[in-house]
Amino acid sequence: MKTRMGASPRFMIVLACLLSAFPALSSGDNAGAKGGAAWTLKDIYAAALKNSERIAVSEQSVRRAEALYRQTMGSAFPDLSFQHQTLWQDRTGSRATQSPQSQGSFQILKTGLTGYRELAALRAGRSTIREAEFARMQVERLLLSDIASAYFGFVQSGENLSSTQRLINLSEARLRELDERVRVGRSRKAEAIEQQYQIVTLESQAVEVARSVAADEDLLSYLAGAPVRDVDRTGVSTPTVTETLPARLSRVESRPDVRTARAAADAARGAVDLARGEYLPQIALGFNAYTYRPDAYKNINWDASVGVGVPLWAWGARRNAVRAAQASLAINEQELKAALRQADLDVRNAYRDLTTALRQLELHTQAVGLARRDYEIQLRDDRQGLVTNLDVLESLNRLNAAELALINSRVQARQIALTLEIASGATPEEALK
Repeated sequence: MKTRMGASPRFMIVLACLLSAFPALSSGDNAGAKGGAAWTLKDIYAAALKNSERIAVSEQSVRRAEALYRQTMGSAFPDLSFQHQTLWQDRTGSRATQSPQSQGSFQILKTGLTGYRELAALRAGRSTIREAEFARMQVERLLLSDIASAYFGFVQSGENLSSTQRLINLSEARLRELDERVRVGRSRKAEAIEQQYQIVTLESQAVEVARSVAADEDLLSYLAGAPVRDVDRTGVSTPTVTETLPARLSRVESRPDVRTARAAADAARGAVDLARGEYLPQIALGFNAYTYRPDAYKNINWDASVGVGVPLWAWGARRNAVRAAQASLAINEQELKAALRQADLDVRNAYRDLTTALRQLELHTQAVGLARRDYEIQLRDDRQGLVTNLDVLESLNRLNAAELALINSRVQARQIALTLEIASGATPEEALK
């Protein structure tokens, strides 16, 4: 009895630490959860979208690209302005010269017009907008991956903690039985000490798991911008393989990173056309409607002008501008190729990992059943004197390892399934259904 009473206070201290680190275990206290209920993965993602600085930056990047496109479009049209000019002249020897002379006019002016270059700039601007939009989608996709990793880690650590606590309860019950047997002389005192050592080991394991729970809780709270004390574990169901690998590979073009790379290549292609436009003749158009003029020109109310500039020689500046644009295009095309190859590899890896995880889940489920039955048999045989206490401890360790492996494989399979959906090009909203 002395051994059991010595173990109980220590276990209560450890349990208090666990409950403070993992409030979901304490009398259903969900005061920190959203609306008094557990957070779902979708809840945390929705909150993170509003809280993430990366999302805000990507949205501003889209707005900037749209504003630059409208600026480019506006630059393609003539400028309308009001021009005032005052001229002073030397009147020496010429009394007929009026000085000062003032005139004002409404002016419509467009210089450097080629047509081809303006259209190329607009095409490049539209591609830049798409690039920014797809980049924002990629940020959302990466944010969901970060949240999913923390969410499933939180679930896994919580279930590991619950499993460890169940094993501690089993060990405590076993210790009480050994204490009684030691009292009546049916077991050696060393066996009770061995069992107490097993309890201390499990308590140490529980403390480490509680640390992981607290770390994942902090990470989820950081991402959501609100305290996340408990999560909904009902959504962590066993996934199934519903699509073939070729079907998933056929959808990689819809991935945001691939679409971003393709839009960047289109924008670079437009930049090449824009650089080539510098070789074309440039037209200058002007029109003036005068409101007041010097007396010598007071009968002339308007004038218009057309000018043409033909590029002849720029010391290689235009040629090298085209070469630089072509090199940028080649870089973007290689980045698109790399994005496609990476997308293909991501899907293959995730698909293989999911099929493997599902098979491992089946095996771990069988292993837990066998480990539980083995522990029950070892306890029965120990009471009949057929095995030693060491055999029982080894059986309990096998059960501990089997349960942890089952929990890990179940949670990892669900996380890999989500990773596969994202790798195949699904939007976060589609992946969270």
